[in-house]
Amino acid sequence: MLNSENNTTDEGSRRKRRNRRILWTFVAMWMIVVLAPIPGYFMTTDTVQAKGEFTDNPRSAYWGEIRQGGSGYTTDRAPEAGNLVNDSGEIWRVLRNDTISPYGAWLIAFILVAVAGYFMFAGPMKVEGELSGTKIKRWNLYDRCIHWIVAVTFFVMSISGLILLYGRAVLIPLFGREGFAGLAMFCKDVHDLLGIPFAVALVMMILPWLKDNMFRSEDAEWLAKSGGMFDGSHPSSGKNNAGEKIWFWLLTIGGTVLIVSGVILVMPNLEPLRNTMITMHILHSVSGLILIAVSLGHTYMGSIGVEGAFNGMVTGEVDTAWAKQHHDLWYAEQMGEEAPAKAKKSAKSSSGPAGLSTGKVSAS
Repeated sequence: MLNSENNTTDEGSRRKRRNRRILWTFVAMWMIVVLAPIPGYFMTTDTVQAKGEFTDNPRSAYWGEIRQGGSGYTTDRAPEAGNLVNDSGEIWRVLRNDTISPYGAWLIAFILVAVAGYFMFAGPMKVEGELSGTKIKRWNLYDRCIHWIVAVTFFVMSISGLILLYGRAVLIPLFGREGFAGLAMFCKDVHDLLGIPFAVALVMMILPWLKDNMFRSEDAEWLAKSGGMFDGSHPSSGKNNAGEKIWFWLLTIGGTVLIVSGVILVMPNLEPLRNTMITMHILHSVSGLILIAVSLGHTYMGSIGVEGAFNGMVTGEVDTAWAKQHHDLWYAEQMGEEAPAKAKKSAKSSSGPAGLSTGKVSAS
């Protein structure tokens, strides 16, 4: 009997080590693929600059001085009106096409491959044992409505934004220039219009959810164990685990950057300087690509990745067995029970202004 237990323990340890080796090998391969083009990019830039230094154009010095950004005289009093040539536009074009676009595509592809690989390797996280059949309130109607407004508007704007960023390279060969021009105009209008409900809903979601997404002491253990994704453990968690909190703060900060930069891009008269517009465009693109990539992982975990999570955001209720397994501290608080011994010192999570959780259970 003892030998059997030892064999089981050894097998579990070997499985964990093998999983860690596979994970770090995959991460190392991804880093090599992503970082490898960087030296070539700088070498290409240096070569282009070197070629420009040995031109035979007799007026190159004249135009070189103009390209330094000096201002001349003009009767037009608009900002930068006296600047004949501004290199910022060319710098923005190169940065957008040679850096932001390819690396954004690599990031999204990496997340997709990682999610698909994890699903095939580990499968969804299921509730251990049988469901109790008893439900506990987790999200009220306000929470669910505001969440889905943010989710739907973000999804549509993600698709339209990706079409605007990658459409010239991907869609023109399929639809032709005229067909893509019409699609791009439609996507731009939809993107701009949906920014309004997205911004309003995001603020309405952030404020009541703020307290439940403050980091607590138990979050360090949750992160150290990766939420039990690789060893099958169930680290303690409050209403939101550390992964959900990270996504919340990414969405809060990144969403704020998207809103502010988007307003300036849509209404350029607020800040008509060209360099400001270029900076806003870069911030908007980078923030959007990062949020799109991370949202893929959030969507997976909230749908098929964790059994029972999707129903919670649809009906507002979760099974008590699910709550005890994934959010034991929150469950104990709602039931008026003592927190598990391993996390007694964790702070209690608080509910939003609309009464997020009642602690009441109902038999289904």
